Amino acid sequence: MSSINEKMPLIYCGPTLPRGVLTQHTVYRGGFPAHLNKYFEQCPAIKRLFVPASDLNKTMLAISKTGSAENVWFGQIIECFKGGVSR
Repeated sequence: MSSINEKMPLIYCGPTLPRGVLTQHTVYRGGFPAHLNKYFEQCPAIKRLFVPASDLNKTMLAISKTGSAENVWFGQIIECFKGGVSR
């Protein structure tokens, strides 16, 4: 997968988080969104599923492949937030 730089658009490929905190397939410009820093600390896998928009298809295929790193990260995010999110 491509490396990330601050100028490229990033798309979040993880599961949608409760309460509108983060929605799957949202595109961000200018790097990682700062308002999510506390969630990145709570669940580092979230940051791993922000990918360059050009890698969307590859990443979604990898998420669907049982045992891939992306699939594991997706599961970790679900596990982290299965009780909901606190603001």
